[in-house]
Amino acid sequence: MKINKLTTITAVLLSFALLLAACAAGGDNTPLGTITLNFSRNANARAAAYPPDNATLAKLSYTVQLKGAASITAGPTTPGKDKISVSAPAGKYELTVTAALNSSPYAKGTSSVTIQAGKTVAVSVLMTPEGGLDIVGGGGDGIIINTEFEGDSIAAFKAWLEALPNNTKDKPYNVKLNIDSLPHFTSPSGKSAKSELGDILQTYYTKYVNLDLSGSTSTAFDIINEESFYICTSLTSIIIPNSVSRINQKAFKGCTSLTSVTIGNGVTTIGTEAFFGCSSLTSITIPNNVQTINEEAFNYCTSLTSVTLGNKVETIGDNAFMNCGELTSITIPASVTTIGDYAFDSCPKLTTVTFQGNSTSTIGDDAFPGYNNLKNTYFTNAAGTYKFIGGGWTKQP
Repeated sequence: MKINKLTTITAVLLSFALLLAACAAGGDNTPLGTITLNFSRNANARAAAYPPDNATLAKLSYTVQLKGAASITAGPTTPGKDKISVSAPAGKYELTVTAALNSSPYAKGTSSVTIQAGKTVAVSVLMTPEGGLDIVGGGGDGIIINTEFEGDSIAAFKAWLEALPNNTKDKPYNVKLNIDSLPHFTSPSGKSAKSELGDILQTYYTKYVNLDLSGSTSTAFDIINEESFYICTSLTSIIIPNSVSRINQKAFKGCTSLTSVTIGNGVTTIGTEAFFGCSSLTSITIPNNVQTINEEAFNYCTSLTSVTLGNKVETIGDNAFMNCGELTSITIPASVTTIGDYAFDSCPKLTTVTFQGNSTSTIGDDAFPGYNNLKNTYFTNAAGTYKFIGGGWTKQP
């Protein structure tokens, strides 16, 4: 059969058009993933009564844009619509969500996302106090987004953490929370904002968190309350702000995943059992303003290998560092006047103790391994470095 050029060109164009149509419809078998965004229509879900009110929220429409290897735009939604789903090929994207009120831009938020083929993820979009949008979440079996949180809202932090999937303690989520600008220091439940944090971490104990409070500089935040983070086993590190002057008793007791503690320079007192049983903690630096380390403050910190005491510490309480089985040496500053009973007892690897001064006038019973041998030797020989050799303590030349 004779085929003319026009027929051939027409056939090629038709095939190309069909190919484009198939690709547009997903006919190229490119695996897609799906992201579903849920828009908060409740002012209470955003932590406080910041504008806009619920009536305004109900009038907002949303546009979603994914920019990456492909560029996809969905929306705007109709006012009052609570969610939108977008499908896209697997890959990395910049996700931008824009809220509009009566067709005028109202708020905007961005986040980097990775979409996995054949999987779906649900995230939440929350209005921030500053008039932006927070995109938080990572639920479902697909992507994880915004694994770092920075803000000043306890409830927004809770919503963010709730939406995230479980993780492991070697890959914790990073949280920087500034609670200075909270309009109130109490939550609806009547608990202090600081204790509320501990409640949240206990509730979501399968989601490990590094918690940075260093941005909280208000003198209103001057105490870590009793049992604030008691048995928060998902807390992997904590940075305590300089505004805090006191860490109360049992504040971090039983935080068994806690590997790093940064104590602010304003702290003067570490309470009884404050870090009792923090069995993953490997080192601790006591800043120079601390004067008192109370009873059992670091008892049963069984992984602790390094302790640095500040130069204003005066009192080391009974059992303060007892059962720190990995501790090999300690330097006692010249400022220390009292070391309590059993302060460093049951530390079998502790074989080097350095006294920097002669001001330690009280050393309790069995404060160090070897019964009272070091106590008696120090009072005879004064400042210096002592080694535990052959079952007894000997001052080094």
